[in-house]
Amino acid sequence: MQPTALQFALLGFTSPKLLTRSVINARRLSSGDTEDAVVALLDICHTLESRPQEPTGHDPIDESVRLIRGARRSRARRLQRLIAAAYTRLSPSARRELRTHVGPSLANLVTVLATSETELARQSAVDLAHDSDRPELIPCLISLVDDEAQSVAAGAQAAILRLARLFADRRALGKAATPRDGVVLSVVLAACDQFPDHRSVELMEAGLMLLDPLAVTTLAQSKRGSWFTDRDEAVRLGFRSALRRLEGPIGLQRAWQMLTEPELRRSAIERILADRAGTGLDPILEQAHLGIRASRRQPIRSRITRAQRPMLFPSPDDIQRSPAPARRGLCHWLDTINPEPAESDALLEPLLADPEPSVRLSALRRSPGSLVRDFAFDPSAVVASSAALRLVHKHPETLTTELRTTLRRSPHASVRELLHPRTMLCRDTILATRRLAEDHTKTVDSLRAKLETDNEFEITAAVHVIKRLGIADELTDSLIASLERAFTRDDSPAWRVISSVLSVVPELPHPSVAKLLAAARSHHDARVRANAVEAEPRRPRGRASSMVELIEPACQDKNHRVKTSALRVLLKEHQAPADTVDQVLSTLGEQDAASRAAALWLVERSVVELRPVAGKRWQDIAARVAAIAQTGDEGPERARATRCARRMLSEIKG
Repeated sequence: MQPTALQFALLGFTSPKLLTRSVINARRLSSGDTEDAVVALLDICHTLESRPQEPTGHDPIDESVRLIRGARRSRARRLQRLIAAAYTRLSPSARRELRTHVGPSLANLVTVLATSETELARQSAVDLAHDSDRPELIPCLISLVDDEAQSVAAGAQAAILRLARLFADRRALGKAATPRDGVVLSVVLAACDQFPDHRSVELMEAGLMLLDPLAVTTLAQSKRGSWFTDRDEAVRLGFRSALRRLEGPIGLQRAWQMLTEPELRRSAIERILADRAGTGLDPILEQAHLGIRASRRQPIRSRITRAQRPMLFPSPDDIQRSPAPARRGLCHWLDTINPEPAESDALLEPLLADPEPSVRLSALRRSPGSLVRDFAFDPSAVVASSAALRLVHKHPETLTTELRTTLRRSPHASVRELLHPRTMLCRDTILATRRLAEDHTKTVDSLRAKLETDNEFEITAAVHVIKRLGIADELTDSLIASLERAFTRDDSPAWRVISSVLSVVPELPHPSVAKLLAAARSHHDARVRANAVEAEPRRPRGRASSMVELIEPACQDKNHRVKTSALRVLLKEHQAPADTVDQVLSTLGEQDAASRAAALWLVERSVVELRPVAGKRWQDIAARVAAIAQTGDEGPERARATRCARRMLSEIKG
């Protein structure tokens, strides 16, 4: 007796009602009464699979129970195959019931149906796999791609294509790869190698969807070789045709990725540039970041003619209607096709008012200096600071004095810090050092041109760089001329220019230096007078006493800055006036916080020279400084006084 016959007999002996119900409903299913028959048969399958429980012993009774249990499950599988063989004819609800009931055994069921001799069963296998949304069923359908029934073959190709797209979408979302994924990939690629036999472009499209860059790299036999290079020419031809036909975002993404494959490069370019009028540029722009890589960008750029470029630009209306990913990708696309500057500016300008900060930041990356200037006033701190940084490093010619002044009042702290004069001076010094090493003459001429302007910021920045580079002797005439021009004007920018140039002029061997310093010492602006006093010791002279005679009157100046500067110079020269200590103590006791700050600065900077002059009154100065450190009006003043007290204490300790 055959095993199936034995199982059938056991089932008839142990569960005659279930057997009778299954036979009746199987006949109803074959006669067309599918809905109720499927529900009844699935209920019978559930009953057959759920009882009896698995026995734990090994006596004859347990073995009989196992035999009966096997007969019941075998009958349930036969009923499932019977229902699945008619899957194509079932209603949507009956199809859902079957897929839910079968569960993990779906792959085995599709495999059995795919090898059936009846066309209906094979078609049911295709439909069942198509509706399952399980890419691991692709290997079960490979044999049906060249089925003798055209409807079965076409359905198998469509199902494989759909499941491959699901596979690619899941991988794109970052789903972890499973061992089954490798099996699916190997089976599909093995079928792709048989393209000369089956000629199924759909199967080649499925292979391309499974071939993400990681898979291509893994399949390559060497780092220099390519998996496509080792394929037969007919197979490569099939992949090229499939790449041109591959639809949707995954098709465009594979086209971008395959630009690095010499065998598929031309087809990839055709896929990227095809059907612009029908689908718009949004899919291309969303994937345009892949064109950053030169090996992808250069092939496209080399194949686009000047006449084709206008067709590849979105209109302003298209840009406004595009989703945010497409608007972000516009700059990458412009980099890829390399339009004319005027065309690029016209496309980027609408993005100045884009609601998405990320889109504006992307547009900023490729904008010219005129647009970067506008981006520097962006409400987003990230966009504004990035624009200011580009103005400083990439478009310094656009960063005018007026623009610098305006940006220093920016609501964003990062922009204000970036345009701070100290930061700009440091940057100018670094750039000038590099340029001086590259072209000495050109750099000196550039600094001379800045000195000859009437712009305060240009002159002060140039003086700072000249002082740091130590090239004042090469620009003596220009420095003296800028100082003389500043004396002819009477405004605060001119006073700041005088103060700046005085820091570098005294060392210069020029006959006008003494006259200019004398004029500065009698200037009505206190800062100019203070800088002139501090500059006097650096001027070459024959008699040291002559310098003291020139500076000593400044010790009686009404301005605290001029007075403390003069006292500091005389202390350094060991020619301090007799009333130095009295002046220091009186200034430390004044109500004006600025005067006290100047006195603290003098004591801190001249501790070594002041101590011998103070003598026994050193303790009085120390007590006054300590009192300010404890009871000062503001935190910065108390901090300065504390620092000064520590400096005095360290001097005492030696």
